[in-house]
Amino acid sequence: MNPQSELPVLIILFAPLIAAILSLIGKFLPPRYSITPAFLVWLGGSLWAIYAAAPAILYGQSLEYSLGGWAEPYGISLSINGLTWIATFTDIVIASAAWLATRRYRRFGALFYFFFFMALFSLQGVLCSRDIFNLFVWFEVLSLSSFILISYDRSLSSHLAAIRYLLISSLSIIFFLVGVWILYRLTGSLSLMEIAESLQSLNSAAEPRDFAGALPFARVQSAAGLALALITAAILTRAAIPPFHTWLPDAHTAAPYPVSALLSGFVIKAPMIALWRIFELIEFPQLMEGLVWLGGVTAVWGVAAAMVQKDAKKLLGYHSVSQMGYILAAFGIGGVIGRSAALFYIIAHALFKSLLFLTIGHVTTRVGTRNVYKIRGLRRFFPFYTATFLIAAASISGLPLLAGFTGKVLVSEALHSHPAYLMLLAAGVGTAASFIKLSAIFFGKASDAHLLILESSPADDRGSKISAGEAHSGLLVIAAGCIAMGVVPHLIHHYILLLLHGRAGLPTSFEISWYSFGTLLKAGVSIGGGFLLALLLLSPFGKGLAHRARAMSVGLNGSLRMLVSGFVLVLLYGLFTY
Repeated sequence: MNPQSELPVLIILFAPLIAAILSLIGKFLPPRYSITPAFLVWLGGSLWAIYAAAPAILYGQSLEYSLGGWAEPYGISLSINGLTWIATFTDIVIASAAWLATRRYRRFGALFYFFFFMALFSLQGVLCSRDIFNLFVWFEVLSLSSFILISYDRSLSSHLAAIRYLLISSLSIIFFLVGVWILYRLTGSLSLMEIAESLQSLNSAAEPRDFAGALPFARVQSAAGLALALITAAILTRAAIPPFHTWLPDAHTAAPYPVSALLSGFVIKAPMIALWRIFELIEFPQLMEGLVWLGGVTAVWGVAAAMVQKDAKKLLGYHSVSQMGYILAAFGIGGVIGRSAALFYIIAHALFKSLLFLTIGHVTTRVGTRNVYKIRGLRRFFPFYTATFLIAAASISGLPLLAGFTGKVLVSEALHSHPAYLMLLAAGVGTAASFIKLSAIFFGKASDAHLLILESSPADDRGSKISAGEAHSGLLVIAAGCIAMGVVPHLIHHYILLLLHGRAGLPTSFEISWYSFGTLLKAGVSIGGGFLLALLLLSPFGKGLAHRARAMSVGLNGSLRMLVSGFVLVLLYGLFTY
């Protein structure tokens, strides 16, 4: 083992844990001696680790660490590769901005920051894990941390949303463990590498064998397909993919808005990275094809639910579901272009969606309501947040020169010949309509009640522990990222490929027509169609229709029925297609 190559892995994993412990000391010491030092320890350690790891990763290597010196398949092995590096860097940007946002409010104490950094610790474990059982452990730590963060405001709605999240995640993880058990009985290992090699060997056997005596009727291929389907469905639950998604909109609505930024910015992306690490080793082409179609359905389902919402945060929550559809479809189509498109869109969505939550969350907290039909005229009181919102909203809507446009172009390159791409195009129109509708809160004339609230407390940093400039710095970095991904997408895409494959394995260059007539025409049609649809949504007829649609929302029992039904469908699909 090389200590120099192990150190970045250790620091990138344990920096958030050390920060969590330091934050907890804030129960006994003034915040300046614990909360801020904890953040700096995490930020400095994480940035140093990815800096130290970069040279090796650029040459196609990965950095590994085996706990206790026990290498795979006998011990717990952690690694940083190009995929982990990109995801970690994105996580650092989003989490830093979310942390800065929390420092503007007195209600966030030492316990909050402890669980904030524990969530980052478990996220990093998910990204670095090479062992399917320890992936389960990291997911459980993430569930518990997220449960506390969602319910932190201690209101009835936050407790109910957190309990729904915990029930759904706990039920899904049972299916995950069943899948792990089946794979272990088949292969005798929990290491992803060993499982992949064993499955390949079993599949190439001349005669199918019974499943280790445990299920005499099942053949090896069917058992493996069943296991992979169960694990995939459990991971898709964490990624809020329909029909496993019902926990997310309520969690976004009830959680403090910096937590929503973290949830949407990265908590639902990390499971996709875990899925990537599994299926870059294990081949299951029929399941990947199913994910393409599920991605298209997810995009349409999420945007249809988002358009009818009157709660600004719930609208954003359903759009997180919809946008995951683009990522899932690109991931499922596979290949160099498909996987790089999925990762490009993961980064883009993490940036513009966290920016949306941080801007909308702040202004609606100040005005005291999130009803998009009642709020107007916020531009006068929040010029900075109006600007950052417009960048993020234009980006997610696919306006040229921003991250959402180039992300959609890349997804289009991967999927344009697949029938499921038509659903993504339809979702784009609905997305533009939703954000034209939401943008109305910044324009027009504010009501007398809202004017009274805002004019009586005009100071934007009242009670803040940091200056407005410091709080805005995180938002500026994210907004700059949205612009950079739109202005120089070829450069960012090149570095994504470089980090994923290394200099020696860099794929043969292929041309992406980022700003061709066709891509600009698609964007124009999507935004134009969205404008017309927004007029309908804001009309009395549209509001009435939306009201009736909201009344059809499912409760906890309905959510659990959807979850179980989804698992049954996915496991049957895996059982008969592997």
